[in-house]
Amino acid sequence: MVGTVGGMEPFVTRATDRLVLRRPVADDADAVLGYWSDPEVHRFLQHPVSDDLAETQAFLLHLASEWEKGECFGWGIVEAATGRFVGMIEARISPNGVELGYVLHRDVWGLGYMPEAVVAVVDWALDQPDVHRVWAYVHTENVASQRVLEKAGMMNEGILHRWAPRHDDGLPPADAFMYAIWVE
Repeated sequence: MVGTVGGMEPFVTRATDRLVLRRPVADDADAVLGYWSDPEVHRFLQHPVSDDLAETQAFLLHLASEWEKGECFGWGIVEAATGRFVGMIEARISPNGVELGYVLHRDVWGLGYMPEAVVAVVDWALDQPDVHRVWAYVHTENVASQRVLEKAGMMNEGILHRWAPRHDDGLPPADAFMYAIWVE
C-alpha cells in the first residue's frame, strides 16, 4: 500500500476506560460539524471553520479512502457511557513512522479524553512492525495540546520555526513544538 509502513494492521474499534475509538461513518457528519463549525476549536487547526454539511460528508469519504490506501487511519472518539461522537484522532502513516493529529469538541475539553485516546493510538502504533516513532507537532501557543501529549508520555524534542500552516489568509506558518515517543 502507498504510504504505509510495512504490515500495519489498523484496529477498527478499540475501547479505553471511558471511550470507544472507531472508524467514522457517513452518519457521523452532523456530530463532526458540531466541532468543525466552532472557531475556538479551529484556533490551532489547518482546516478553516466550516458549517457546510456537504463538505463534512466529503471529508469523511476522503478519510475512508485514505484508510483503504493505508495512508491515514482515522478514528472517531465516542463517549462509551453516552455513545456521543466527540472528536477524532488520526494516525498519518509515513516511512518514518506515524504522525498524530486530533480534534475534540469543546464541550468535553478538560475531561482527559484526548490523552486517553492518544495513548490508545500510540500503543497500537508502536506495536506495529517497523514503527519506531510516533510524533505530533503543536503550536507553541497551544498549551492545552502540549499537556495532552505530555500526559500521553510524549517528549518535547524542540521547536520547529515557521512549521505549522495556518488557515488564516496571509499569516506565515506558526512556530510549533515537536513531540515524539519512540522505541529504544
